[in-house]
Amino acid sequence: MEWRRMARLGGLSIACPYRSVRESLARMVALFLSMEAIALVALALQAIGIIPQLPGLGWASIHFLTIGVATQAIVATLPFLIAAKRGTQPPNERITFALWLGLNLGFVLY
Repeated sequence: MEWRRMARLGGLSIACPYRSVRESLARMVALFLSMEAIALVALALQAIGIIPQLPGLGWASIHFLTIGVATQAIVATLPFLIAAKRGTQPPNERITFALWLGLNLGFVLY
C-alpha cells in the first residue's frame, strides 16, 4: 500500500494511507454501515429462527448506527460546515486527521 499523507501529532509521525482525511472518514462510515447490515441480517435470521438468540445484538445494531455512522459523519462534516458558516478557511488536513484518529482510537480504547 502506498502511503500518501503524513500527519505530525506532537512529535509523533503517523502515516495515513488514504488520499485525504475525508476519504478515510468515508471508509469508516462504510465500515460501520456494513457492520450494521450484517447485524440486521443476523436479527432477521434470529427472528425467523434460523440462528439462536444472540444477546445484545439489537443494542449492537443501534450502537453501530448512532456511535459509528453518526459520529463519523459529524466529524467528517462539522469542521467544514462551521468554516463555511464563519466564512473562514476549513481546517487543514493535520487537524482533521487528528480528530479522526482521536475519535477512532477512543472507540478502540473504550
